[in-house]
Amino acid sequence: LLLTASNDEFNSAKKLITDCTNVEEAPFQSCQGTINGVPSILIRTGLGKVNAALAASYAIQNYNPEYILAFGLSGLLNPALKVGDIIYVGSVAEHDYGTIKENGSLEPFDVDWIELATDRFLEDGEKLYKGVAVTGSQFISNQSKSEWLKKHFGADIVDMESYSIGKACKIYKTKCVILRIVSDTADSNAHKDYDLSVNKLSAKIADSAIKLVSQLRK
Repeated sequence: LLLTASNDEFNSAKKLITDCTNVEEAPFQSCQGTINGVPSILIRTGLGKVNAALAASYAIQNYNPEYILAFGLSGLLNPALKVGDIIYVGSVAEHDYGTIKENGSLEPFDVDWIELATDRFLEDGEKLYKGVAVTGSQFISNQSKSEWLKKHFGADIVDMESYSIGKACKIYKTKCVILRIVSDTADSNAHKDYDLSVNKLSAKIADSAIKLVSQLRK
């Protein structure tokens, strides 16, 4: 079962799923089809932590999937990476937990992650990186905030959904893999970078997610 947040990501993935038929009665935009013969469901969660948590919980309770594969865009925190790199999430924290903990939630996170080989090549010799994600319900476009997230969490990327999806998978004891592509540098240029790259990179991460479904089945 695949989860993604935006229309661009959803539509890019839908084109790659054979006979992906809309599920009209679902509370979230959804379609069902096959990926190289593997029955698959694609759900658009909507942006942010709350939407992601609701959609992931709904998906697990209603479809009892073998695993959740979430994919989407992310902001760059680790200068060793670059826009266009693809990361699979090995651990995740919540950076805007609230006033109880200023630096977010650091609770142990024992999600049943699906481990991927970091020497896995996606296409044209492009490497897959393993990284740490931080999640919050805000688009990060400030250099000092980015540096703070890197310092306090040791994070490589920042997004708006991964923590919530991982949390739902933990609660419902469902295997999970999360793929993220770097779309912007999470600084003052972030909105501009995002707008320029969103279509291309949404298609790229959707293609990688669809290919991964076939590989995980082998």
